[in-house]
Amino acid sequence: MSNKKSELKEYAKIINEKYGVNINDDNYADILLRELSYSAYLSEYFKEYINENKEKLSLEWAHLMFLFIHSVKEKNATSVVEYSKKLRGYVDNYYVEYILGDIDLMFYGDVFKSKDRFIKALTLRENDANAYYSLGFIYNLLGVFDKSLEYYNKAIYYYDNSTNPKDIKLKSLYNVAAYYITVNKDLDRGEEILNSLLEEEPNHEKAIETLKRLKGEM
Repeated sequence: MSNKKSELKEYAKIINEKYGVNINDDNYADILLRELSYSAYLSEYFKEYINENKEKLSLEWAHLMFLFIHSVKEKNATSVVEYSKKLRGYVDNYYVEYILGDIDLMFYGDVFKSKDRFIKALTLRENDANAYYSLGFIYNLLGVFDKSLEYYNKAIYYYDNSTNPKDIKLKSLYNVAAYYITVNKDLDRGEEILNSLLEEEPNHEKAIETLKRLKGEM
């Protein structure tokens, strides 16, 4: 048995024993889309990705992608990286690049590698709000505040292009307000943005606390 066939057999065994799923050429697209059904945004992307690259994908890719998705859900960074390496021989996809960027940033602390990942993710999924937000966060860490503001504003504008639209919009609005308060020293503009945020989420604790500080109530 060739090494490829042996590996595929091992992937199939893991998936069957751990998740009770059998993947074949006829059902792999439906199974992967079902695994991503929690996010209409991701489901739409993968449906397009599979249709556009059907001739370049394989049963091995489907098994690896299934294991990658579950490793992400289980927050197993080691397995995510392991399966991502095995997916390198296939057409790049946004989801893999974004997740690796997140791991490089949050797990390994590699800010620059993470930045490159998110930039690449945007070439694969135009105007993705998650990637814009992450770049805003990175540039804020680097002290490049104007660039950070640019990306946070893009995350707000394109917030619907996200796996978690409301959360991305609220976090970005808060960070834009923080920019005007702490960097630009425009307290009125910062207060205006915080009030706009509270119109969407009246119980946003950080926004409430920041407004109280601005008004000298804390």
